[in-house]
Amino acid sequence: MVNFENPEIHLTDLPVLSEEKFLPLESAYLTVSVISRLLSLLFVFTAFYIGMHTFRVMPEEYFKLLPFGIIGFSVLSLSLVAIGVRFKGYKIRAKDIHYKRGWISRSLTSVPFNRIQHVEIAQGMVDRWMGLATLKVYTAGGSQSDLSIPGLTYAKASKLRQFLLQKIGSDEEE
Repeated sequence: MVNFENPEIHLTDLPVLSEEKFLPLESAYLTVSVISRLLSLLFVFTAFYIGMHTFRVMPEEYFKLLPFGIIGFSVLSLSLVAIGVRFKGYKIRAKDIHYKRGWISRSLTSVPFNRIQHVEIAQGMVDRWMGLATLKVYTAGGSQSDLSIPGLTYAKASKLRQFLLQKIGSDEEE
């Protein structure tokens, strides 16, 4: 007969993922985030402004105020981006990797090394220009990355990728 045990674990016995030891993203990531948001806003508001002007859906006196609304919304949007960057960070422990983000709605993603299927480095146009990259970690069963850490230098992303690939390889051999 098999003896089955399933002892209770108390919350006080669980390991703690301390907040203060998360590594911040590179300072250039703020610049990348602001430039990316500016390009998005420029595209959206140009299309919006042309559409509003072409179809004349509002009185002329309101149309003259539209640029001020666009500027105000853009300043608010860029401020939110700048604040949000400060709340992002990553941490690597002996058996897992973590990424936190968000200041209003917070998110913490953790992936144990033994669940990682593959790792890649991605760079957008602005990232490449600033020398930054995003490390993407994939686990089984999905086509999208389960963990993405933006705002790393390309060298640091490459080093982390190599480290994770070695961890994956050593786990498979055991």
